[in-house]
Parts: sequence; structure tokens; C-alpha cells
Amino acid sequence: MEFKPLTSGDQPKIRFLVVDDSVFARKNICKMVEAFGGEIAGEAGDGVAAISKYKDTLPDIVLMDITMPKMEGIEAVEHIVQDHPNA
Repeated sequence: MEFKPLTSGDQPKIRFLVVDDSVFARKNICKMVEAFGGEIAGEAGDGVAAISKYKDTLPDIVLMDITMPKMEGIEAVEHIVQDHPNA
């Protein structure tokens, strides 16, 4: 199977924050992002960590699971957007 890159060679890579409480799912998503030419800016295993990681990395895109311990994904996204209106 051939993948089409997310960007051309002269453009910066799109940076992703991958958030999922399943390490297996997170690693597989990261592999897919990289296979398409994206860059992993960071990973988090729950909503609380996602908020902190977003602040530290300021990714272009966040791939967020919904059901997670400590804080659900939707609540984490609400906090991120509240703190970073351009997110």
C-alpha cells in the first residue's frame, strides 16, 4: 500500500498530539501519522496530561480519544480551546 504524504518536501511537517489511554492504540496511530509524513509532537494517556502536553508542544492537530480516565477527551478539548483560542 502506498501512502500519499501530508505535505510536500519543502513544507514543514504537520505536528500531531496523539491522546489515547490505550498505549497500543496510541502507538499504532503514531505509526500511521508518521507513515503519512506527519510528525509526532507529543503523546498523552489521559485528558489531564493532554492539556499539559498541548501547552508544551502547541501541535497543529490533536487526535483525542473520548473515553479516558482522569478526564474525558471532550472536557480536555474544552479546556484546551479555552486556554488557547486558536487551537
